[in-house]
Amino acid sequence: MKNTLFIALLTSFITNAQVREKGSVEIQPYAGFSTSKLYSDGGATYKSIVSPSFGVDFEFYFSSKWSLKSGIEFLEIGLKNPTFYDPYSVRNEPKYEERLSNIAVPIHAAVHFGKKRNLYLNFGPTLIYGIRYKTTDGFGTDINDIEDRFYGGLGIGVGYKLPINETFSLALDYQSFTRIPEFITYGSETHFYFYGSSALNVKAIINLSSNKESK
Repeated sequence: MKNTLFIALLTSFITNAQVREKGSVEIQPYAGFSTSKLYSDGGATYKSIVSPSFGVDFEFYFSSKWSLKSGIEFLEIGLKNPTFYDPYSVRNEPKYEERLSNIAVPIHAAVHFGKKRNLYLNFGPTLIYGIRYKTTDGFGTDINDIEDRFYGGLGIGVGYKLPINETFSLALDYQSFTRIPEFITYGSETHFYFYGSSALNVKAIINLSSNKESK
């Protein structure tokens, strides 16, 4: 009985200690996997690619409920050959695949829910810089061939924190990104396309302000 009460009190203390105050700062390394594909208004439907997902995020708290999230993230977008044949596309090869590797910098607001602030939702713009371009057919492998290496999009994500101790938590984190659509004109026709990606990650959340908060 005493052990059960002690564990309950310890768990309550740890959980309460994880509620952030104004001025708190976290560093959040993470790793997982992502899927990405190309969407367009054309006749082709492209298959998804699977890529690693990793990076380091930083979070600054304005209150126990609101914070600003940013960081440096690896984001890969791309596609596999279409499931619907497009007679005008080089992408019809059975094993065709293209991948554009990027550095992503989110500038997101985050809101933290629940009595112990274990749940969170983040949303906002994400800035992208292309660092590597690769196709299986050998064409366009020079990143300098990409005219729009700088671009942007919108990101949104949700997660759940599991407190381990006063300074450390683990989180299961889901993030999605949608690139701002681009428009291409062929003769008298105008078409659009955009990439979308989704990632499932495990985060290690380290509170850099724990000593300050405990005083």
